[in-house]
Amino acid sequence: MAVRLGVARPVSGLLAAIAGLSTAHLIAQFFAPTSSPVIAVGGAAIDAAPTPIKEWAIREFGTDDKLVLLSGISFVLALLAIAIEQDAHSLWASAEQPEP
Repeated sequence: MAVRLGVARPVSGLLAAIAGLSTAHLIAQFFAPTSSPVIAVGGAAIDAAPTPIKEWAIREFGTDDKLVLLSGISFVLALLAIAIEQDAHSLWASAEQPEP
């Protein structure tokens, strides 16, 4: 039972993040496709990156540089979703502790 819960918690965090991002992406399509959260963060990351890093990414990844950037953003979001879920679970678990 403990193994299933150990896997279920991170998966539930990922599913919540996927649902939230999917909803935000769908809503963004009605207003402006470039306002999708992941694409907006990618654009901000490109704007904030120093020129040598941009040139390195274009040189190393060629036309796939944006794909690598968006994949990296998605990976970081997945890690954050797992971390947030684990933190939320520990908060709920400590809130359920009876007072002595």
